[in-house]
Amino acid sequence: IKVKEVYMLPINRRNIIKELLLENKSVVVTDLSKRFHVAEETIRRDLKQLEEEGFLVRTYGGAFIQEGSTNKVNYNLRMEAYIKEKKIIADKALKLIDNGDSIYLDESTTCFYLAKKMKNKRITVITNSQIILNEISYFENIDLISIGGYLSKETMSFTGKVALDSLSNLYVDKAFVSCRKCSLEGGVTDSISENAQIRQMVLSHSNLSYLLVDDTKIDNTSLFKICDIKNLDGIICNKSFSSKWKEYCKNLKVNLY
Repeated sequence: IKVKEVYMLPINRRNIIKELLLENKSVVVTDLSKRFHVAEETIRRDLKQLEEEGFLVRTYGGAFIQEGSTNKVNYNLRMEAYIKEKKIIADKALKLIDNGDSIYLDESTTCFYLAKKMKNKRITVITNSQIILNEISYFENIDLISIGGYLSKETMSFTGKVALDSLSNLYVDKAFVSCRKCSLEGGVTDSISENAQIRQMVLSHSNLSYLLVDDTKIDNTSLFKICDIKNLDGIICNKSFSSKWKEYCKNLKVNLY
């Protein structure tokens, strides 16, 4: 989408923003300000109105939409989205970690909020997240292992064959992973194939596997399959699950938190 006009009506500008969101799934205020030659505050007002219309979710520095099986939201925007919900999930997950555990944390922003709470734990942490590595590298009680590999600037995580080869020789007591979306029918899914592959191997190399997911991701599917619900030991969410989920997971002996 190219914008040639230096000035355009606000409604036309917002329509183009909608098109950009449908195409890219997320937008950044500074980028839009330059594109439309308007002040950042003008863009923020546009995004606020579109949020009030129910079209997008605003976060610090931009906005995103949840729709689409190939949805890839800007990492910095994801970090600032649903912070309250992620902290609730992190508090629940923290209770499942015992001193002496070896655990895996994936590159998700939810796992980042969990990592921030582990300062007093005496554990071993394996991760492919550059952000988590930076955050907990000074935690004295934690032994930290990075799996290495190709650093994806899109997710700030290590992926690819080197990462998979490294993981193939590692096993953990507990794995904590997130996803893009999950449903009873489609299972656990992601929008990025490389991250789905990492999570698949991690789940197969852990004694206990936990999915961290906020309520906006439930009952939807994304492009790449990670696993079925039955392959999990527990699902941790910020809200209570529906009766349908409770019954389904009870039959599979998957714990809901």
